[in-house]
Amino acid sequence: MTPSLLLALAASAAPLDPASLWAGLAQALAPVEAMGACAHARPRYQDRYQRTFTAYVELEGAAEALFGRKPMLDRAVLPATGCSERAFAKYEAAAGAGLGTARQALGKLAVRMPGLWIGTLPVCRDDVASAVVEPLYEDGAMLGLSLTLRPALKPRLLSETQGRVGLTMSVRIDGEAVMAPRLHEPLSVGAMMLTGPERKALERIRAAALRPC
Repeated sequence: MTPSLLLALAASAAPLDPASLWAGLAQALAPVEAMGACAHARPRYQDRYQRTFTAYVELEGAAEALFGRKPMLDRAVLPATGCSERAFAKYEAAAGAGLGTARQALGKLAVRMPGLWIGTLPVCRDDVASAVVEPLYEDGAMLGLSLTLRPALKPRLLSETQGRVGLTMSVRIDGEAVMAPRLHEPLSVGAMMLTGPERKALERIRAAALRPC
Protein backbone atom coordinates (compact mmCIF):
# COMPACT_ATOMS: atom_id res chain seq x y z
CA MET A 1 0.00 0.00 0.00
CA THR A 2 1.43 3.37 -1.02
CA PRO A 3 2.05 6.17 1.53
CA SER A 4 -0.48 8.43 -0.26
CA LEU A 5 -3.19 5.76 0.02
CA LEU A 6 -2.37 5.27 3.69
CA LEU A 7 -2.77 9.00 4.25
CA ALA A 8 -6.09 9.01 2.40
CA LEU A 9 -7.39 6.14 4.52
CA ALA A 10 -6.22 7.83 7.71
CA ALA A 11 -7.96 11.06 6.73
CA SER A 12 -11.23 9.30 5.96
CA ALA A 13 -11.14 7.51 9.32
CA ALA A 14 -10.59 10.71 11.33
CA PRO A 15 -13.61 12.03 13.26
CA LEU A 16 -15.76 14.55 11.43
CA ASP A 17 -15.05 18.06 12.70
CA PRO A 18 -18.09 20.39 12.71
CA ALA A 19 -16.14 23.54 13.68
CA SER A 20 -16.16 25.22 10.25
CA LEU A 21 -19.80 24.36 9.67
CA TRP A 22 -20.95 25.92 12.95
CA ALA A 23 -18.58 28.87 12.43
CA GLY A 24 -20.21 29.67 9.09
CA LEU A 25 -23.67 29.54 10.65
CA ALA A 26 -22.50 31.74 13.51
CA GLN A 27 -21.13 34.24 10.99
CA ALA A 28 -24.49 34.31 9.20
CA LEU A 29 -26.76 34.48 12.24
CA ALA A 30 -26.54 38.15 13.19
CA PRO A 31 -26.92 39.51 9.64
CA VAL A 32 -29.87 37.15 9.02
CA GLU A 33 -31.52 38.52 12.17
CA ALA A 34 -30.79 42.08 11.03
CA MET A 35 -32.36 41.31 7.66
CA GLY A 36 -35.42 39.96 9.48
CA ALA A 37 -35.79 43.10 11.57
CA CYS A 38 -35.58 45.25 8.44
CA ALA A 39 -38.06 43.06 6.58
CA HIS A 40 -40.50 43.41 9.47
CA ALA A 41 -40.18 47.19 9.37
CA ARG A 42 -40.04 47.48 5.57
CA PRO A 43 -41.97 44.76 3.70
CA ARG A 44 -40.15 45.44 0.45
CA TYR A 45 -37.23 43.44 1.86
CA GLN A 46 -39.38 40.44 2.73
CA ASP A 47 -38.62 38.26 -0.31
CA ARG A 48 -34.86 38.74 -0.04
CA TYR A 49 -34.94 38.04 3.67
CA GLN A 50 -37.09 34.93 3.20
CA ARG A 51 -34.67 33.43 0.68
CA THR A 52 -31.72 33.97 3.00
CA PHE A 53 -33.61 32.78 6.07
CA THR A 54 -34.71 29.61 4.27
CA ALA A 55 -31.12 28.88 3.25
CA TYR A 56 -29.99 29.40 6.85
CA VAL A 57 -32.67 27.08 8.27
CA GLU A 58 -31.85 24.35 5.74
CA LEU A 59 -28.14 24.46 6.56
CA GLU A 60 -28.79 24.61 10.29
CA GLY A 61 -31.10 21.59 9.97
CA ALA A 62 -28.49 19.64 8.03
CA ALA A 63 -25.86 20.46 10.67
CA GLU A 64 -28.11 19.37 13.54
CA ALA A 65 -29.17 16.18 11.75
CA LEU A 66 -25.51 15.28 11.30
CA PHE A 67 -23.98 16.42 14.60
CA GLY A 68 -26.85 16.79 17.06
CA ARG A 69 -27.94 19.81 19.03
CA LYS A 70 -26.73 23.20 17.91
CA PRO A 71 -24.12 24.72 20.24
CA MET A 72 -24.41 28.28 21.51
CA LEU A 73 -23.21 30.17 18.47
CA ASP A 74 -20.71 32.96 19.03
CA ARG A 75 -22.50 35.36 16.75
CA ALA A 76 -20.83 38.44 15.32
CA VAL A 77 -21.77 41.89 16.63
CA LEU A 78 -23.15 44.10 13.87
CA PRO A 79 -23.08 47.88 14.03
CA ALA A 80 -26.54 49.45 14.02
CA THR A 81 -26.63 50.89 10.51
CA GLY A 82 -30.39 51.03 9.99
CA CYS A 83 -32.45 49.61 7.15
CA SER A 84 -31.51 51.66 4.14
CA GLU A 85 -30.97 49.78 0.89
CA ARG A 86 -27.23 50.06 1.40
CA ALA A 87 -27.41 48.75 4.97
CA PHE A 88 -29.68 45.87 4.00
CA ALA A 89 -27.36 44.93 1.15
CA LYS A 90 -24.47 44.78 3.64
CA TYR A 91 -26.47 42.46 5.92
CA GLU A 92 -27.35 40.34 2.91
CA ALA A 93 -23.73 40.08 1.79
CA ALA A 94 -22.52 39.20 5.30
CA ALA A 95 -25.20 36.52 5.64
CA GLY A 96 -24.31 35.14 2.22
CA ALA A 97 -20.62 34.92 3.15
CA GLY A 98 -21.41 33.00 6.32
CA LEU A 99 -23.78 30.66 4.53
CA GLY A 100 -21.18 30.12 1.84
CA THR A 101 -18.65 29.09 4.50
CA ALA A 102 -21.16 26.70 6.07
CA ARG A 103 -22.18 25.23 2.71
CA GLN A 104 -18.55 24.67 1.72
CA ALA A 105 -17.80 23.03 5.08
CA LEU A 106 -20.78 20.70 4.71
CA GLY A 107 -19.63 19.77 1.21
CA LYS A 108 -16.13 18.92 2.46
CA LEU A 109 -17.60 16.76 5.20
CA ALA A 110 -19.82 14.93 2.71
CA VAL A 111 -16.79 14.00 0.60
CA ARG A 112 -15.35 12.25 3.66
CA MET A 113 -18.45 10.08 4.17
CA PRO A 114 -18.27 7.09 1.80
CA GLY A 115 -20.85 4.37 2.34
CA LEU A 116 -23.64 4.49 4.93
CA TRP A 117 -23.56 6.91 7.87
CA ILE A 118 -26.08 7.13 10.70
CA GLY A 119 -25.40 10.62 12.03
CA THR A 120 -21.62 10.53 12.45
CA LEU A 121 -21.47 6.73 12.81
CA PRO A 122 -20.24 4.89 9.68
CA VAL A 123 -21.83 1.49 9.10
CA CYS A 124 -20.66 -1.30 6.76
CA ARG A 125 -21.08 -5.05 6.36
CA ASP A 126 -18.84 -6.05 9.26
CA ASP A 127 -20.99 -3.92 11.62
CA VAL A 128 -24.36 -5.40 10.60
CA ALA A 129 -26.01 -8.43 12.21
CA SER A 130 -29.15 -8.21 10.07
CA ALA A 131 -30.83 -5.84 7.60
CA VAL A 132 -34.33 -6.71 6.41
CA VAL A 133 -36.92 -4.69 4.47
CA GLU A 134 -40.47 -5.88 5.08
CA PRO A 135 -44.07 -4.58 5.17
CA LEU A 136 -45.16 -3.17 8.52
CA TYR A 137 -48.87 -3.76 7.91
CA GLU A 138 -50.92 -6.25 5.92
CA ASP A 139 -51.85 -3.70 3.26
CA GLY A 140 -48.17 -3.07 2.49
CA ALA A 141 -48.68 0.70 2.49
CA MET A 142 -45.73 1.25 4.83
CA LEU A 143 -42.42 -0.58 4.79
CA GLY A 144 -39.68 -0.80 7.36
CA LEU A 145 -35.96 -1.47 7.27
CA SER A 146 -35.00 -3.33 10.43
CA LEU A 147 -31.27 -2.74 10.90
CA THR A 148 -29.52 -4.54 13.75
CA LEU A 149 -25.86 -3.87 14.46
CA ARG A 150 -23.42 -6.31 15.99
CA PRO A 151 -23.02 -6.13 19.79
CA ALA A 152 -19.69 -4.30 19.57
CA LEU A 153 -21.46 -1.33 17.92
CA LYS A 154 -24.22 -1.00 20.53
CA PRO A 155 -22.32 1.47 22.78
CA ARG A 156 -21.42 3.67 19.80
CA LEU A 157 -25.00 3.74 18.54
CA LEU A 158 -26.25 4.62 22.02
CA SER A 159 -23.65 7.40 22.29
CA GLU A 160 -24.66 8.70 18.86
CA THR A 161 -28.36 8.86 19.72
CA GLN A 162 -28.75 9.56 23.44
CA GLY A 163 -28.41 13.33 23.05
CA ARG A 164 -30.68 13.51 20.00
CA VAL A 165 -34.11 12.61 21.41
CA GLY A 166 -36.69 14.82 19.72
CA LEU A 167 -34.29 15.72 16.91
CA THR A 168 -33.79 14.33 13.43
CA MET A 169 -30.68 12.33 12.61
CA SER A 170 -29.34 12.14 9.09
CA VAL A 171 -28.95 8.91 7.18
CA ARG A 172 -26.38 9.54 4.45
CA ILE A 173 -25.06 7.41 1.61
CA ASP A 174 -21.79 8.56 0.07
CA GLY A 175 -22.33 11.95 1.69
CA GLU A 176 -25.86 12.40 0.32
CA ALA A 177 -28.65 12.85 2.87
CA VAL A 178 -31.32 10.27 1.97
CA MET A 179 -33.42 10.26 5.15
CA ALA A 180 -33.69 12.17 8.42
CA PRO A 181 -35.82 10.20 10.90
CA ARG A 182 -36.81 11.80 14.20
CA LEU A 183 -35.59 10.00 17.30
CA HIS A 184 -38.13 9.32 20.02
CA GLU A 185 -35.70 7.54 22.36
CA PRO A 186 -32.01 6.60 22.49
CA LEU A 187 -31.15 3.47 20.50
CA SER A 188 -29.86 1.39 23.40
CA VAL A 189 -30.32 -2.11 21.96
CA GLY A 190 -28.17 -1.68 18.86
CA ALA A 191 -31.08 -1.75 16.44
CA MET A 192 -33.26 0.72 14.55
CA MET A 193 -36.31 0.73 12.32
CA LEU A 194 -36.40 3.08 9.35
CA THR A 195 -39.84 3.44 7.79
CA GLY A 196 -41.23 4.78 4.54
CA PRO A 197 -43.67 4.02 1.73
CA GLU A 198 -41.02 3.42 -0.95
CA ARG A 199 -39.16 0.11 -1.03
CA LYS A 200 -36.50 1.49 -3.39
CA ALA A 201 -35.25 4.04 -0.83
CA LEU A 202 -35.10 1.50 2.00
CA GLU A 203 -33.42 -1.12 -0.20
CA ARG A 204 -30.81 1.47 -1.13
CA ILE A 205 -30.00 2.04 2.54
CA ARG A 206 -29.92 -1.72 3.15
CA ALA A 207 -27.51 -2.24 0.23
CA ALA A 208 -25.23 0.50 1.57
CA ALA A 209 -25.26 -1.09 5.03
CA LEU A 210 -24.09 -4.38 3.50
CA ARG A 211 -21.23 -2.95 1.44
CA PRO A 212 -17.79 -4.33 2.24
CA CYS A 213 -15.89 -2.28 4.83
